[in-house]
Amino acid sequence: VPEGVTTIVDQAFLNCSKMATLTLPSTLETIGDYTFAGCPSLQLITCGAYVPPTISESTFRSVSSETPLRVPSEAVALYQADSLWNYFTNIYSMNGGEVENGECGDSVIWRYYPQAQYLEISGSGAMWDFDDNSPSYADFRDEVKVVMVEAGVTHIGSSAFLDFNNLQGVSMDSSVTSLGTHVFDNCTTLQYVELPTAITFIPEGTFYNCVSLQGAAIPANVTGIGGVAFYNCNQIQMLMSQPTTPPSLDAN
Repeated sequence: VPEGVTTIVDQAFLNCSKMATLTLPSTLETIGDYTFAGCPSLQLITCGAYVPPTISESTFRSVSSETPLRVPSEAVALYQADSLWNYFTNIYSMNGGEVENGECGDSVIWRYYPQAQYLEISGSGAMWDFDDNSPSYADFRDEVKVVMVEAGVTHIGSSAFLDFNNLQGVSMDSSVTSLGTHVFDNCTTLQYVELPTAITFIPEGTFYNCVSLQGAAIPANVTGIGGVAFYNCNQIQMLMSQPTTPPSLDAN
């Protein structure tokens, strides 16, 4: 939800059952009834508002109380004291708490938040490709449930999330314009991905052996899809293809 929004109306995202991450702006004041009800796949909520927005008992109905809620450090106590927001039992600061951090590009860094099992990629420019070596955050590949690629990152490196077998949600900013090969290879619990709108090519092995993948959105600018990009994705129920001209397909 973009900055500047102050109100989200009733039922705005009702039954968005595949939604894995949610970012609410610092300007938000009110969220309506049943706005995020029926969103049981939410793995991470980030709210930038210092004053807890007004909500109702039905706003997050069917969202797990254990879903991590990240808020400004100065506001943690306010959310914990709020009679409705304290439904969430895992409220913590968005400004700290990472157990590890490191580099994954010339101007790109990663931070891992163990409490939320959340990996953040931020900075500017391209991530490195990891064809011949593993990224330093790979030590947490069996723990990470959510990956968020922040504004400014332009390229997600090859094999960046290879074998992240607990990964359930991915959010990539629109600044991402390209992917390396095998980015989500063997992410066996990943169910849905919406690729950034600027992507023009889905490379080889992007979702190789993502056996739980049920859906993906192919951006309008995509002109081609590489070999084995969706190999063994036998659970796919929906591919939302937005290009007006069908992308070229590799034989595999």
